[in-house]
Amino acid sequence: MTEPDETQLEFKIGEAFPDRDEVARYVMRLSMALGDLRVAGEYSVREDQPHYERLYFIRLFASHMREAVLLLDPPDRGVVPAVEDFIAALPADCRELHAEPLRKDGINRGLPRSARETRAN
Repeated sequence: MTEPDETQLEFKIGEAFPDRDEVARYVMRLSMALGDLRVAGEYSVREDQPHYERLYFIRLFASHMREAVLLLDPPDRGVVPAVEDFIAALPADCRELHAEPLRKDGINRGLPRSARETRAN
């Protein structure tokens, strides 16, 4: 039995995510936030570590979680756009795909503050 061929793609990060493109900057910020959460989460549940190390990684995870929340629902949209602004910048067919879960959530659970306010009006 042969193993499947691995495909390796190479690109320059600046070509894939231009620094002047607002959507590209948002995607990079979100990607970094998720990467930070993944690493801190993995370290916080390691089997063999002293309790003080586990507590440190749990605090670090909480800190990264707060950063992710601020990215999704920023207090100042002039600095960082909200997730709704990101979705609004997508092509129409992608916007519909991402808007559907927001419409299905009739009790606003899990929606960012700005989405709840929009839905209330």
